[in-house]
Amino acid sequence: MKEGFLSIAETDRAADGRIYVLTHSGARFASDLMRIDIPFRSAQEPITQVNQNAIMHDSIMSFVLSLGLQNQTKDGTPKPLWDGYLTELEFKRIHSSSNIKNVDALVQLANGEVAAVELEASFKRKQQHEKTLLKLRDAMLGENRLYDKVFIIPCSQKINNDTQRFHKQLFEEMPHRYDRKTKQPLLSSDDANKLQEKIIYRTKFIDPIEQTFYR
Repeated sequence: MKEGFLSIAETDRAADGRIYVLTHSGARFASDLMRIDIPFRSAQEPITQVNQNAIMHDSIMSFVLSLGLQNQTKDGTPKPLWDGYLTELEFKRIHSSSNIKNVDALVQLANGEVAAVELEASFKRKQQHEKTLLKLRDAMLGENRLYDKVFIIPCSQKINNDTQRFHKQLFEEMPHRYDRKTKQPLLSSDDANKLQEKIIYRTKFIDPIEQTFYR
C-alpha cells in the first residue's frame, strides 16, 4: 500500500470486508517480477482492473514451460522435453490475425518439430472445443502450417477426462455434419484421423500443477 502497488476494494465477500488489488504500478511491478504479461485496464471498480484468472493461467504456463526444460530421467539424467519456447505474447506479435488459433506457447522439440502448447485450466463447453479443433486443423493441416503437433496440458484429471470425452465425440460427429455455406463436412474423416494423431494429452504435469498451485 505504501509503495502504491496495492489498493483496497471493499466487498462483502471477504471476512474483513475488504481485499487488496493491484494498482497500475503494482501490475507493472508484478509483470517485471514474474516475467509474465499482466494486462491492466482502467475501470471504476478496482476489482475488475486485473484479471486474476489470467494471472493464474499464465503463472501455471510459465511453470510448465520451465518443467519441460528441466525434465530428467529417474536416475537424474537431464532429458528436456523441449529445448526452447515461444510465449503466447510473442506468438500473438507474430500472428495477430483473429483467424489464427492463439496458443499458450510454442516449443521446439529435439527432433526439430514445433509443438503448440495448450493449457486446459478450466472446463469448456462442447462448442468451444469444436471451434478449437477447427482452428487447430487449419494451423496444422492447412497451407500455412504453423506447428507440427499440439500438447494439451490439463490442470486436473477431471479436466483431462472431460476434454478427451468431448474430443472423442467431436471426431466421431463432425465428419457427418455439414457446413451450411460450403456444403462440405465440418471435418473430413481423414483430417479427423490426422488430428487425433497430432493432439497429445500430457498428463505428467497434473500432479506438479496441483501440488504447486492448488494445495
